[in-house]
Amino acid sequence: RAWWVHLLFGAAVGAGFFFLVSVLPSFSILQPQQGFFIPSMPLATTMQWAVVGGIAPPTEEIFFRGGLLSVLIFAFSIPFWIANLVQAVSFAAYHTYTYAGSLNLQSIETVSGALLTAALFGFIAGYLVKNRDGTINLKKLLVSGGAHGSLNILIIALVGVGGNAIISLV
Repeated sequence: RAWWVHLLFGAAVGAGFFFLVSVLPSFSILQPQQGFFIPSMPLATTMQWAVVGGIAPPTEEIFFRGGLLSVLIFAFSIPFWIANLVQAVSFAAYHTYTYAGSLNLQSIETVSGALLTAALFGFIAGYLVKNRDGTINLKKLLVSGGAHGSLNILIIALVGVGGNAIISLV
């Protein structure tokens, strides 16, 4: 298949995941009281969009699904489902600071639903890159990358950067 078909399929998966978890309260990534936290940087909003929507997703997909998941399966001979769970939890842990804004327990408890959602997304993304025989297809990183990118874009559009939503749900 053409590369853009994988990318569009991934974008549709990401959008579907976003809308699914937005209606399930325990998996909420829509927390308007806190917003999507971006550490203070001298970046324009356009640059934040570029980083969160365009640069971070492929970079994270290459690291977590292309790198960590592959290493766990091939170098350590860990069964796919266990390796996938490890990379999904690692993916959520990596996003702790992004969602919580700090690493104290109270902040983390406030966004525990978002962290659970990040782990769930990481787990699903692991299956998006898996072949039927349990190996990893690096070409399918376009699918998981498309899902990740569309999810991030929807989050910053509906929740906002630093709590400033661009589109209001209410």
